[in-house]
Order: sequence, then structure tokens, then C-alpha cells
Amino acid sequence: MWTSLDDVSENARFCRQTGQSVGQASRDAHTAWASLREHYQAPEGEDLYGAMDPVKASGDREWDVLDQAAGLMDAYADELMPVRQKLQVLEADARELRTRVAGGVWLTASDVTPSTVSIALSTVIGREAFKVLMHDGGSVPWHDRDGLFPRPEE
Repeated sequence: MWTSLDDVSENARFCRQTGQSVGQASRDAHTAWASLREHYQAPEGEDLYGAMDPVKASGDREWDVLDQAAGLMDAYADELMPVRQKLQVLEADARELRTRVAGGVWLTASDVTPSTVSIALSTVIGREAFKVLMHDGGSVPWHDRDGLFPRPEE
């Protein structure tokens, strides 16, 4: 299984090179075999010389198939490259955000207006904590309720 787009591109190059090697080897064998006509003549000669025609045709087919496969792999990698670049940007943004909020983010009742962010805030800090925040005017720390990030040092 491919683990990166670089692997896909490398496999495309390998496919293309393998196809070219197979095709060239079959053509070289066909050419070498055909050169026997100059040195060997016999009643069965044409049958003998024709025996390599399928080898050349098969080598050409394999070259075409492997070249097409390489083209599809290249197209796949090209299609995913913008996604890869966007993912790298998002990962960098996530690392920066995590660094920025690692010590916690404190919200007070004066920081929010219930009509605009109450639903979002209650989702982030939990409904009960939101009720306390709005009722008592207290502070509730930002936290990771799913346990994905370590708890900040107090």
C-alpha cells in the first residue's frame, strides 16, 4: 500500500521504466532473431523466424499497459497534490492553535452574548458549565472533553 504521494509517483516511474525495459528487450530479441536470416536458410526458416513475432507483440502490449498504469498513477498523484498541500497548511494551523491554547483559554460571562454564541459555547464547555458561567458570572476554563490533548498545568 502506498503511504504517500511520493510513493505513488515513484511507482509510476518504476512502472514506466519496467514497461520500457520489457518492450525494448522483446524488440531486441525479435531483431536478433530476425538477423539469423542472413546466416541460416532452411525450408522451415520462415516458421522459425516468425516464432518471435508474438514475443515482440506481447512486449509492446506490456509496454503500453504499464505506461497507461503509470499515467493513471501520475494523474492520481496530481489530483491529490492540492489536497496534500491544504492538509499540510491545516496541520500547521492546528499545531499553532494547540500551542496558543495549551495553557487554557478562559471565558467570562462578559466575553459572550447569549444571543450570538451561547449554543457554540455550551457545546465547547458543556451545558452545565455554560449555565454556571451565565448565571454566576464565573469563569470556566477551556478544556478538551474528548481527552485528545493533555490537561494544562494548573
